[in-house]
Amino acid sequence: MRRSPSPTVTLTLVATVLLTTGCATSASTEVEGPLGIIALGNWTVTGKGSLTPETADAGMFAGSWVTGTNPGVGSIYQRMIERRPETDGHAANAGSGGARASALEGQASQGLAEVPVPELVVIGAIGGDIRCDGSDAENVAQFGEGMRSAIQAVVDASPKSRVVVTTQAGRPAQNEAILTPEQARKFAGKGRCDLYTPDGAWNPTGAAYLTGVIEAYEAEQSRVCAEFPQCSDDGGAGAAFVALPEYFSNDDFDHLNAIGQAAYADHVWPELEAVLDGE
Repeated sequence: MRRSPSPTVTLTLVATVLLTTGCATSASTEVEGPLGIIALGNWTVTGKGSLTPETADAGMFAGSWVTGTNPGVGSIYQRMIERRPETDGHAANAGSGGARASALEGQASQGLAEVPVPELVVIGAIGGDIRCDGSDAENVAQFGEGMRSAIQAVVDASPKSRVVVTTQAGRPAQNEAILTPEQARKFAGKGRCDLYTPDGAWNPTGAAYLTGVIEAYEAEQSRVCAEFPQCSDDGGAGAAFVALPEYFSNDDFDHLNAIGQAAYADHVWPELEAVLDGE
């Protein structure tokens, strides 16, 4: 079932509202039982970074590791079609850039309007709420409320759907090994979460601080998720993902390119497949 990521395929994003891409749903309320997939969250689920000039015509979201339609990505949606062919055409991606958890409930409504009874709802929301200004400890509870509202909206509308909340992909410490000195300048500064000092030296204090902030939000996410029998976290799969330099393009070490999206889908699929199998 699992696919190895293709190092030569460049994928793009697909708009959820374009039926010609196959990502927007044509789902009917007559479907028996949960069917299809919805993605909620920020750039984590949108596939941002996989768009290139050569593939721009594919539209938004086609390169998303969650709902992507381009064959080489091996998205969760594509793998679900392999398991259950009638899933084809029942996918929606309501993710948006740097969206915060407060936007998730609205995204859930948008996604459910397209796929009313999804088999799986994937939420990738860590990142948009991170402040790195010393106020994250107080902000975590607000993040949790946004997450709770979204999950509640899903299970109220579709009680048999399964919801999976994902951890942040990788960990800040990985940057020390994959960034060149020139690339490191993007992450240099004097802030609490800066990974490099202004003179370009690796900043272990900043990396540790950012890691702690990320994990605080992840812990709150898991705590809220545990309140719902329909919800699971990803077992830390996202956090354990090890990024390689070739997973990024244009010196953008914030967003996975097509190769990275494919690698990430391959990495987290066992956890999501277990959820679909009821394990």
